[in-house]
Amino acid sequence: MSRPIPDQIVQAIEGWDAEVNANFDLIFDSPVPLKVFATFAGLPAAGNFDNCLALVVEAGKKQQLFLSDGANWIAVNTREPRKLDIVVGAEVPDVIRFTLQLRDIKNKDIAERRAIKVWMAEGAFGAADATALNSMVAIGPAIKFFNHATEYAEFLTHTDGIIAIDVDVTGAKTKFMIIDTGFGLFSQTATWAA
Repeated sequence: MSRPIPDQIVQAIEGWDAEVNANFDLIFDSPVPLKVFATFAGLPAAGNFDNCLALVVEAGKKQQLFLSDGANWIAVNTREPRKLDIVVGAEVPDVIRFTLQLRDIKNKDIAERRAIKVWMAEGAFGAADATALNSMVAIGPAIKFFNHATEYAEFLTHTDGIIAIDVDVTGAKTKFMIIDTGFGLFSQTATWAA
């Protein structure tokens, strides 16, 4: 169902029509409350509500937003890592620490383990630099669990959604850390002294 085009109500025929028209305008010009359903099974047929949203609030569970694609109700996940805070530490003989914090679409910390892909490059979103890639070490409870040759490394964050990665680079160089969270690419530069 596409969004309808507003058809203005003719006012001043009766005394109540101005209030109806004002309420009608609110529907088109303001956020509106979503219809709430007690269970997923209680949602109406998705085919009748293409491109519409519904909210399911089951007792004892988190509320979940659903979007109809015209055939199915698809969960809209607001807890996926859509943002990333990156803090670059000071160089300590050839090593710079990058501390990453995953954040959701509401800019809240994601306090759970997540897998991310990371690589170092010469440019903001460039190809991997194999030497810098192989020097990356996860610090603390985070885990570097796979290194794909010269392409990227995969890390598993700590349960608080934070990961600290030390990168060892020799010589005066500027490199970019590129992070793929699965929902976006992020890039952060750092410069190593000679």
